[in-house]
Amino acid sequence: MLRTTFSNNNLLTTIYFYESNDKRVLIAGTIFSMTACTKDDGLKLQAHNENRMMDSMHAMMARMEAMPMTNDPEIDFPKMMIMHHQGAINMGNVQIQEGKNDSLKRFSRKMIDA
Repeated sequence: MLRTTFSNNNLLTTIYFYESNDKRVLIAGTIFSMTACTKDDGLKLQAHNENRMMDSMHAMMARMEAMPMTNDPEIDFPKMMIMHHQGAINMGNVQIQEGKNDSLKRFSRKMIDA
């Protein structure tokens, strides 16, 4: 018998391999970890349409995906990097406008000014 165990996020999987009469039988048992059953940690989750940071990121990703590619890295790379960094600037502006942490606001301002 060969036993293999691996973990992926909140999923723990153990697989047992048995060899009998030249036939291999795979028996897999799956146990969800207890982290899914723990009490609320106090975080308030927001829908994507209620979170300006996520809205900004999704808009940037949509623009990048819609960008026509030329297969020329001398053109495609800078165009994508400009869009990517503009997305970071937009997210930094959201942090400055809505954030409460002064240190993160200063970091966002330095990143935008750079």
